[in-house]
Amino acid sequence: NVENYDVLMYVANWPTPRVDAWDTLLKARAIENMSYCVGVNRVGIDANNLEYSGHSATYDGLGKQLTFIESNKEDIEIVTLDKKHLIEIRNTLKFLDDKEVAQHII
Repeated sequence: NVENYDVLMYVANWPTPRVDAWDTLLKARAIENMSYCVGVNRVGIDANNLEYSGHSATYDGLGKQLTFIESNKEDIEIVTLDKKHLIEIRNTLKFLDDKEVAQHII
């Protein structure tokens, strides 16, 4: 997170055999960027007969899952993202401050 953003949003086509990687990577992106991470993945079967099971979810900056739409279901969830929560964890953990040092080294 070198651009000081608060929310990452991914819209994807992760097929069912790889959905565990999708789940893991969404959580990892939230943690490493100390930002909210929203992942929206498709459901159904495409023209190549690949199956997509969804697993759309939202994570907070510590990787806590805030929403999850069950497999193979089209649905809408509403979640409130709290900027104060991000500020608190960023001020407590401060690991994003390391980006300043890394930029000067490169």
